[in-house]
Amino acid sequence: MRRDRGFSPCGPPVVRRLLGLFLALALLVGSPAEAQIRFMRNATVGAGAHFQTWSRDTQAGAQELSIPFFVILPLGKRLSLDVVSGSGFASLDTSGSHSLGGLTDTKIRASYIVGDELALLNVGVNTPTGKTELTGDERQVSGVLSQNAFGFRTASFGQGLDVNAGLAMARKLGETVFGAGL
Repeated sequence: MRRDRGFSPCGPPVVRRLLGLFLALALLVGSPAEAQIRFMRNATVGAGAHFQTWSRDTQAGAQELSIPFFVILPLGKRLSLDVVSGSGFASLDTSGSHSLGGLTDTKIRASYIVGDELALLNVGVNTPTGKTELTGDERQVSGVLSQNAFGFRTASFGQGLDVNAGLAMARKLGETVFGAGL
């Protein structure tokens, strides 16, 4: 078994260390980014409509109408609650016509500004309000919608229960904003 110790996907160790040092310095020394300053001022409610269609020839194609809606509620200077859901209808035309429609899952997220705008902490949950079982025809439509190459806005009508968390930082250093997150 041969190991090539000279290869590194991130470049030589010296370059990685310098990039890491530069990023850490930018995040610790710079001023808070503009997006952090404007965070959570007003309650917002919104909705929209998005239609997409793809076709391979005159006899095969997929269409989707998505109607997302959201609510953003500031719960103080540092805490915000977001709720995002929607509905959609999709159809697939091959040798016959197949369709899939209904509500999507609902995503609920709390965002909190840590310290003196040092970082943004997010905790969220995906609640299963969308489809939980599909027929054979609906499964075919879902298979096309979930293809990344097509970029359908509502790629899945239901994913089930999911909990997630994230942390993000952004700092302005001169005229440039540097950010990192996980």
